[in-house]
Amino acid sequence: MVNRLNALMKYSPAAILMWDTEMTIIEASDKWLERHKFLEEDVIGKNHYTVFPDTSQRWRDIHQRCLAGAIESCDNDLLYLTNGAVENVKWEINPYKNADNIIAGLIMISEIITEKVRQNAALVRMHRELTLLNRVTDIATKTPDEFDMLENVCKAIEEVGEYQLVWFSYIPEPIKDMQRISPFHKFGSSIHYLDNFYIDLLDEHHRKGPTATSILQNETIAVNDLESNYNFAPWKEKAAVAGLHSSISIPLILENNQKAVFAIYSSEPNAFIADVIEIFERMRNEVVFAINNIQRVHQGKIAQVRRDRLIRELNTRNRSLEEFTYMVSHNLRAKVADLLGISTLVTQPGIGENEKTELINSIKSTSLKLDEIIRDLNSSLLVKGHLMLNTEIIVFKDLIEKIQIKLNTMRPSSRITIQSDFSGLVSVYSDQYYLFEALYQLFVSLSNIKIEDADQVITITSSLQNGKAVLSVADNYNKVLLKGKERPVFEIYRKLYHHLTEGGIKLFYAETIIENMGGKLDVNTDPDSHITFTIVLPLDDEQIS
Repeated sequence: MVNRLNALMKYSPAAILMWDTEMTIIEASDKWLERHKFLEEDVIGKNHYTVFPDTSQRWRDIHQRCLAGAIESCDNDLLYLTNGAVENVKWEINPYKNADNIIAGLIMISEIITEKVRQNAALVRMHRELTLLNRVTDIATKTPDEFDMLENVCKAIEEVGEYQLVWFSYIPEPIKDMQRISPFHKFGSSIHYLDNFYIDLLDEHHRKGPTATSILQNETIAVNDLESNYNFAPWKEKAAVAGLHSSISIPLILENNQKAVFAIYSSEPNAFIADVIEIFERMRNEVVFAINNIQRVHQGKIAQVRRDRLIRELNTRNRSLEEFTYMVSHNLRAKVADLLGISTLVTQPGIGENEKTELINSIKSTSLKLDEIIRDLNSSLLVKGHLMLNTEIIVFKDLIEKIQIKLNTMRPSSRITIQSDFSGLVSVYSDQYYLFEALYQLFVSLSNIKIEDADQVITITSSLQNGKAVLSVADNYNKVLLKGKERPVFEIYRKLYHHLTEGGIKLFYAETIIENMGGKLDVNTDPDSHITFTIVLPLDDEQIS
């Protein structure tokens, strides 16, 4: 038995230590002696607490529980050796008994597992980093917005990678004597480290820092001990307070030569080993590829918008040219022809005074109509070219009263009465002058018909539909049959009423105003051919209903 015990003590790969009930060391294996740098005569026969006077209360309590019959163990504990080294150790303490079945002492078997712990930690870390790489790749390939993509990548580095801090920034071009970099996207439990934080690439001390070096040399820079790194000195104190012990800076260069950088910090020293750096550089490549794609798509969309805008402008100019040509060749030329014809008649011999007076009145009436056409055309072209809005709260009731006064003044013979119902929407936030002009032109257009011995009643109502203000202007007296499709009545050369010779310039003017105000003007007739104009205007939170 003694020979077997001696062999176990000498050749066991584990460290073995035996005590009696008084905690006197009675046996120690060669492995244990080697670990603690003792000879047998240094420990055998001596009390454990004499050999190790700094034994903690935790271990003293473990010894007493085991002497009372308990079995205690630990799969990963820290062992502080006499030379100052710290090792990971797996241990177990068992009581042993004598022939009388009485506890005669304790035996402890321990094994240094530091290397296994390191290997396991490295495997866990690599699994975590590979998971992070997959997550970043997924974000980069599925997020179409550059801001959201970078925001989510930073968040994934902090959450999936379990890092204490990550920030991203594009590198600005030098401005005079300063080129400062400030974090744009940032996440992490140590985010307070970035309070008032910046890196000036033109500053002598900042240029030596790891992030600046990474940018200037286009090289990934890892610092696994921030406290001892001389170049990190300007930020060392804040990093210590934030609990940051290692960092990595990863530069990015895009297709347009725009530079950027990721900076990642860990609370663990030596967090950025070679394998981890390789994974982060692969992650960087995925992000660069994604940003380049997003920017190419964005530039393509901008080019398409510009092309569409140019086409719309060309179409608008072409339509305006056609409308102007028609107006000159029809509306204006017709009135000029009328004037020429009447003036010729006036000069004919044999014209009586009564006939001459009637012809002069015709000249006056035609001239007034010609002047009105020219003024409407000029107003339409001015509005179409430029509309300066002066927004304010417009109370519909007050606006219609002003329109009624103008109608009575300018067209006293029309005998128009406006009936209103603004219970659906009392007011709107818009430009009062232009809304007045648009509505007035609609009322004038509806009044361009002779009504014998009757007043013309035009109704206007308001409502709120789908978050927009809607005004409906209807003539319930006259029966009107629109020619063809409804929309062309807003073109300059279209007519609202079949029997009228006058074109639709007033409706064209009204539609131009409404569209430039961000709204829409439509026209339709009901089964009885009563006509209704509908104005739809944008309505925001500041508008009063």
